[in-house]
Amino acid sequence: LAMADSLLRAGKFAEAAAGYRALLDRDSTQIAPVMGLARATARAGRAEEAIGWFRRALAVGAAPQNLIAYLIGQQFARLGARDSTIAWLDRSLAFRLERRSQIATDSFFTRWREDPEFQRLAGRPARAFADRVEGWRADIDYLVAEARRMHAGPDRPAWQPSYLAAAESLKARVPSLSDPRMAAEIQRLLALLGDGHSILYPISTPTVSLGRVPIDLWFFSDGLTVVGADSDLTNRVGRRVVAMGGVPTIEALRRLEPYISRDNPMGPLVMGSFLVTAPAFMEAVGLSDGRTIEYTFEGPAGERETVALAAHGSRPPAFKMMPVPGTNADRRPRYLRHPDANIWLEPLPAARAVYLQYNQVADGPTIPIAQAAESLGRTLRRSNATELIVDVRRNNGGNNGLNRPLIRTMIDFEMEAGHRIWVLTSRTTFSAAQNFINQVERWTSATFVGEPSGSKLNFAGEDTELLLPYSGLRGSISTRWWQDSSPLDRRQWIAPQLSVAVRSTDHFANRDPVLDAVLAAIRR
Repeated sequence: LAMADSLLRAGKFAEAAAGYRALLDRDSTQIAPVMGLARATARAGRAEEAIGWFRRALAVGAAPQNLIAYLIGQQFARLGARDSTIAWLDRSLAFRLERRSQIATDSFFTRWREDPEFQRLAGRPARAFADRVEGWRADIDYLVAEARRMHAGPDRPAWQPSYLAAAESLKARVPSLSDPRMAAEIQRLLALLGDGHSILYPISTPTVSLGRVPIDLWFFSDGLTVVGADSDLTNRVGRRVVAMGGVPTIEALRRLEPYISRDNPMGPLVMGSFLVTAPAFMEAVGLSDGRTIEYTFEGPAGERETVALAAHGSRPPAFKMMPVPGTNADRRPRYLRHPDANIWLEPLPAARAVYLQYNQVADGPTIPIAQAAESLGRTLRRSNATELIVDVRRNNGGNNGLNRPLIRTMIDFEMEAGHRIWVLTSRTTFSAAQNFINQVERWTSATFVGEPSGSKLNFAGEDTELLLPYSGLRGSISTRWWQDSSPLDRRQWIAPQLSVAVRSTDHFANRDPVLDAVLAAIRR
């Protein structure tokens, strides 16, 4: 199979096909050779033969179904069979095709690009909108249709009467709402789907300008605090925000909750700290005029000042903890020394430990996760470590299929007598990182430290493509129901056995009480 796959990648389609056929002759129950034959014959230009193999792949349960149906549509397009092409693209959409707009740009379908049926399949408007009201209403209808088509999970909220009522109510209000406010209300419809991956991306388009005030905020155990700012506001860094729009911070967050996509109650701590800097959202809850937001800052001695900050359009949101501005890497706590590295490790000889930070479930530009797992195994053996500390506090996900080698290395390590694993989690341990810690919890006896994770153990997820036809706003709708735990497991998160709160004073003093708690436990 490996040889046939290699021949396919090398473009030797006939030789690859012969290898796949030999495998099927030996064992007709195998699925991988069926998909291999489908791809090899398709790339060789033998469309009719490829269609037969792709159909067989669907019949035996090969995945992903939406891609296979799409590829069958391409082969019918190669044959010039318009109606069959449309039928299979429709089937691909029914299987939750996650990038619908690719139909419009795919060269296989160039001849039918102006065909109304293909424009419908691609989610493109058949004509120009008469005005913004018609355009926004078309966006709402498209969102509802995509939510019904794509959203996964057992409850299917987009099919509930309350969801349709919320959409119809918004359509009636379009004339009275500005474009930025409409974007906020679109996010509210996505939040009603009830998960953290169904979300509107806060990115401006030619139609909608989504500004935010030039500060970054973070919820610490002692309150909402400024952790970053544009150069003219750096004197506010480190100050707590005790009120905004004339109401206490906790009340502002409570009002914003309907606009917050989340898997569990940690979500508002992450997304809420962004939304309170976005005037369109603060206007929606009566705390802004849509252009400025009034903040009351509190200094270290309790002194207060109230300042109105205007929105800027260029500052990207900050959804992860970042280093204290202006701090050299060698002075930062370990988990903030290499914030851009997907994965890295460091032996801690004094604790007979190895510290591994896993920041993203993605292969780095030089070190894939599988290679990093091998390096971790070698380091653990050479250092004679008895403690493994895995830090996923800044890991908000990625490709779930990459986790396995690292989990196997952790299992191998723990099988030795006297070896222990510590896993550091936070509100931003999310998505594929949640899948990772689910497996760690299932297959090891790891001790979890820090704060609860940002996802449920069973959750609707996946970053997909939602592209609204009028406004051009982009977002995501969850298409996969990840069930990494028991069907009866209704926990909202993996809770730490050793719960550690982080204060703003810890952050600005470059202390890490979470790792300190682990090292203290090891010493004891």
